[in-house]
Amino acid sequence: MKKLACIMALGIALSLTACGNDQEDEVVDLDIQEGIEEEALATDEPEDSLMEQETEPEEAVDLEALKEDADSAIARISDWSAKMLVGYFEMPEKLDDAVCAQVVGTAYYYTGLTTEHVAYEPNDSYMYVPAETVTSYSMNIFGHSLDLAEFPTEEQLEDYMVLTDEQGGLIVRVGDWGLAAPVYEITEVETLENGNVSVTVQYSMYDYEMQENAYELGNISYELLPTQDSEYGFFIMNFTINSTEYMDNLTLMEGEGTLFESALGYSITLPAAWDGVVAVNSTDTQDTFIATNCEEENYTGILFSITTVDGIESEIVYPDYTVAAVEGDTMYVVYYPTDVQFDEAKQDEYQSLQNQVSMVLDTFAVQ
Repeated sequence: MKKLACIMALGIALSLTACGNDQEDEVVDLDIQEGIEEEALATDEPEDSLMEQETEPEEAVDLEALKEDADSAIARISDWSAKMLVGYFEMPEKLDDAVCAQVVGTAYYYTGLTTEHVAYEPNDSYMYVPAETVTSYSMNIFGHSLDLAEFPTEEQLEDYMVLTDEQGGLIVRVGDWGLAAPVYEITEVETLENGNVSVTVQYSMYDYEMQENAYELGNISYELLPTQDSEYGFFIMNFTINSTEYMDNLTLMEGEGTLFESALGYSITLPAAWDGVVAVNSTDTQDTFIATNCEEENYTGILFSITTVDGIESEIVYPDYTVAAVEGDTMYVVYYPTDVQFDEAKQDEYQSLQNQVSMVLDTFAVQ
């Protein structure tokens, strides 16, 4: 009996010892866990800092500087664009190799990239651009060479402004714009999501005698790829034609129209589309052309007026005018309103007619 009690006591003691060891092990495990968590927290702090750095706003793009940089690339395509807007080239839907060839040909001659023009024999009203030069210009402007397999050839010489020959060179019709030539203004620049740059350009015809823009040609947006592989800083990737004011107005002038013969000694043709839209108010000294739909209580709707001045041009007192013609001592002067002529709701209608005025004035003739 005594022996059994001793054994039981020994068993209990061993159990207690085992339990004590387990508790000590758990305490050690907790200490280790706390150390791991502290280390993890310390490791997380730099990651949070990195995330904060990554979310910092990007530096704003200097659009004015971008505009200046893009100008040299736009200059390469400007003459082609102007010729396309006035009908020398068909208006394309995309920038394919045929359009690129037209651009290269006009840029080579009209943009003045070189003065060393090779005459095309036997027709000296054309010049020749060798195949290697075509490739060089194309790589510099567009970033690729051209496939001219489907391009107009020499047999169609009189029908096209830019053609190709069997060697892959270009034959370009040469000429001069005359007293009026196209000019352009970059009106908007923005960066695109793909990293390219969109440049919107307004084209006008500048009259060097009047020293002012005679009329608008149209508006085009170009997509440019920034690159160091072009001396112009960009490759021209694509374009979108936004408006075609010149061709729209040219269409407007088609048809019979109405010949207005003034008591002041001149005539002018008013397009058929102006019938019932524009009225002429005549006095002994001037004719005033009015957009009747814009004529309201506080607005006169005047588009322009024509009067005569005897003497020298310095005696003209109108702030905004042009001289339509000079006959002897008489000058025929066209002058324009300098204040608002329309209600805000009629702005688009008035502006549409105003854009057509220069085309109408081209029909001016002294009787």
